[in-house]
Amino acid sequence: MELEQNDFLANVHTILEKTGLPPHYLEIELTENVLMKNMEILLKILHDLESMGIKLAMDDFGSGFSNF
Repeated sequence: MELEQNDFLANVHTILEKTGLPPHYLEIELTENVLMKNMEILLKILHDLESMGIKLAMDDFGSGFSNF
């Protein structure tokens, strides 16, 4: 999974710099399955993304096997 890669945040930052896209125009869509794996690590990453101004959205919420 891309979010678990050590350089994910650095890659997102580099892409934003290279493209000139303001972070508030980027929305990263997550499935609930992604959120259920390695919650501690993902919470920090998601917080960092949000701190950068990137929007987060959940896809297919409640349609999988693990309903919140």
